[in-house]
Order: sequence, then structure tokens, then C-alpha cells
Amino acid sequence: MRARNDSLRFKHYLKTNRFPSLTGAVGLESVRHVIEKTKYPTTKSLLSKRVGWKLVETEENKQIRLNELLKNISSKTYENVEEVLSEIRFQETEGY
Repeated sequence: MRARNDSLRFKHYLKTNRFPSLTGAVGLESVRHVIEKTKYPTTKSLLSKRVGWKLVETEENKQIRLNELLKNISSKTYENVEEVLSEIRFQETEGY
């Protein structure tokens, strides 16, 4: 299934010179889509290992690995998605 999705994304890129949206969302909502299926509570380390390799869209047509955002959050246990998003939001306002 994943290989098929990758081939469809690449085909779209060849036609339009742009990759289609991964999650249908941008910014923190894109992050939410990636981490919401994670079992909580969880640690920063486990998040990084399990979903850090996945791509999120920080802005339209700009994708980065989730680990780029996770590397700046506190190394602690997170009780839910909102706590992780809050930490990422705080790090963004601090200039990371």
C-alpha cells in the first residue's frame, strides 16, 4: 500500500512539479495527523523512534521530518497529543 501511495505521489509530482499534501493539513494540524494515532502516555524518545521519520508539512509545499520539530521539545513523558503540540508551539515561539 505504501509503495502504491508513493508512486501516485510521484506521478502527481511529475505532472505538476509539486508533491500533493501528505495529511491534508499544514503546520501543527499536519503534526497532529501524524502523532494522533500514537499510544499515550509516551516519551519524546518513543515519539522520535516511532514517528520521527515521517514527513509533516510546516507550510504549503514545504515538508520536513517530524524529528526536526521533536528534537527541540523537552525530554519527558507526554500524556496526550495536545501536550506535544503545545510544546512544539512553545518552541516555535521561542525561535527554534
